[in-house]
Amino acid sequence: MKKINLMIIFIFIVISLNGINLKQAYKIALKNSSELKKLKVKGEINNLNKTNTLMNFFPNINYSYDYSKDKIQTLEGNNLIQKAHNYSVSLSTPIFYTNKNFLLYQTYSINSEINKNNKKIIKNEIFLKTLNYYLDVLKNKEKYQFWKYEVKSSKKLLMKAKKMYRQQQIIKLDMLENKYYHSYAK
Repeated sequence: MKKINLMIIFIFIVISLNGINLKQAYKIALKNSSELKKLKVKGEINNLNKTNTLMNFFPNINYSYDYSKDKIQTLEGNNLIQKAHNYSVSLSTPIFYTNKNFLLYQTYSINSEINKNNKKIIKNEIFLKTLNYYLDVLKNKEKYQFWKYEVKSSKKLLMKAKKMYRQQQIIKLDMLENKYYHSYAK
């Protein structure tokens, strides 16, 4: 979970620098989510187990072929070549299906549904986190723009206050207040 948060924070640093939209940020977050990658692997393993369990319901067919060639020497000194071809096909099926195979198949089917639901939940969580971080970035970007403008305007006010102080139009306290506000804005 910490990796997801760090990754999302990194994404939003990129957002603030590059200015990408929410949809792009969500796609990046989904692409880099370790939780979704784990769920994908778990789902693939579960589907393979489900398929293997289903295979136990069907009969097994085995086919084999054997070829042999032997040289046999007769009493008269002649060589005879004896060739043999052997084929075999076997079909085996369990007579008694145990409930174990059926229950395993049902378990893997239920696990597939659970995996799909977990995937939806994680996608929704990622979307909500992405949305929150995206809104935070936009809010902070607006704050940055505001304070950037505020620094410029406070600098102008400070320059104006210094000029008025030199001309003795305001007292030193007013000029120091402007100086303090400018340093605060920075």
